Amino acid sequence: VIIPNNTIYAVQMMQVHYTTYDMRHKYNTINPRTHGDIMVLLGETAPNHPYWYACMLAIYHMEMWLNNGGTPVKHHLEVLWVRWLALLRNHKSGMKCACLPRVAFVDESDTDAFGFLDPGQVI
Repeated sequence: VIIPNNTIYAVQMMQVHYTTYDMRHKYNTINPRTHGDIMVLLGETAPNHPYWYACMLAIYHMEMWLNNGGTPVKHHLEVLWVRWLALLRNHKSGMKCACLPRVAFVDESDTDAFGFLDPGQVI
């Protein structure tokens, strides 16, 4: 991976486009400074809970060249820098108890507490 001039750009907001239950197209604007909480599908086949939650810290984009042994190909990359949230295990949630899940920040000492995420994964 080659990033020209080692330059990465920060962006203040992003829009997530979605289709509503009645087939209308809508979007939400997400700003890490004001409303940065997001969720993504877990991606496992048999999860106890279908989502991961995160607090978005920043939005970045960059131009990059990817070289897989042949001719380098130019790409535009957008990433979210996030701090992951974990479900509180001792809190009951779901339809039976009519409660939403509670989450808390993953401890900073955990190597997976922070990460990068493709904006296309945000629900």
